[in-house]
Amino acid sequence: MSEIGEVVSVAAGHSPGAKECPFCPEEEPKAYTTHPGAANDSGALEEIMGKPSRLPSKQGGARPKEGEKDQQSASISQPKPTPIYTSPDPKRGAYSCEAHHLISGKQALDGEPVERWIAASKGKIERDTGYSVNNADNGFWAPSIPEQYKGGSWGPKSFEEKFAIAIEVMEKTQRQFHKGHHAITDPDDPGGDLHPSYDKYLKKKLAEIDERIEAWSNACQLCKPDKKPQPSVTTNQIFDNLSSLMRNKLSGPRQGWNVFLSKYALEYHKPVCTHKRTRL
Repeated sequence: MSEIGEVVSVAAGHSPGAKECPFCPEEEPKAYTTHPGAANDSGALEEIMGKPSRLPSKQGGARPKEGEKDQQSASISQPKPTPIYTSPDPKRGAYSCEAHHLISGKQALDGEPVERWIAASKGKIERDTGYSVNNADNGFWAPSIPEQYKGGSWGPKSFEEKFAIAIEVMEKTQRQFHKGHHAITDPDDPGGDLHPSYDKYLKKKLAEIDERIEAWSNACQLCKPDKKPQPSVTTNQIFDNLSSLMRNKLSGPRQGWNVFLSKYALEYHKPVCTHKRTRL
């Protein structure tokens, strides 16, 4: 199955009520408020990851995730690891971690055409679906610098020193190191064909999702040409499926990584990279 096939299935003709269809509606759609890419808030994400039941109260109007009718299953709690790892080297000690949006709100989702399927303000759908970019399933705890290097002592270190520090925690946690911007490009792959930048990769997947949801709208018998379509909770699940795909790309054995949160993660991957790259 292709990667996008893991996120959203191919549109097909179906009888009303097909679970794969993002538009076979709930009997009485409730009024929810979507929190799209522009609402990206790391503080809110961190709190909701720790206690997913706070989603509706922290994100007013967001659709609850409690496993009830027309809701997704409850999110698994992800309390902040404090620390995410402790080095036996006292010069490093406890490592910090940061709450990372798997679907980057402001850097990837904000302003993309796919937002028309979750936010009524974009003019395409009748009501918001209640998706929140800060929901717990869109969060990932990424290891970052040792606590003792906060406050200015990290910056002056050489790349070699920083890389050695990053390698240790990536090796122990099998998670990519998070520090700096996400627009990481591989000099050996300038076109980004095999190692696309994180945000570029996300935008491509979001565009593919947009196309498939539109195809479902055209295939669904309940979507009338003279009325705005109304996506169901299935649409929110599609976004969470993309979050799950991204989580798998940021964790596990480094050989499988192909998008990167930091230049340190890219350099850690390179010695075991099996992708065909052109050396400059």
